[in-house]
Amino acid sequence: ANIRVVAENEVVVQRLRQDEPGQLGRIARRMADAGVNIAVQYSDHDHNLILVVDDLARGRAVSEAWTRDAAGR
Repeated sequence: ANIRVVAENEVVVQRLRQDEPGQLGRIARRMADAGVNIAVQYSDHDHNLILVVDDLARGRAVSEAWTRDAAGR
């Protein structure tokens, strides 16, 4: 297909609950509050949110906190 890869990015992967609306907006707000910019977001076919962010360490910290908070609900 003559497609050339010019860059690869590590990503933040977050599992979302399919029965709870508004999660994308809430996690995006948390990222913004932490000073993390989301460059790309998409979902895979297994209900995972995939985020390409400008600060991987902070983005992963937000994601880990999100997971801990979700477990406490």
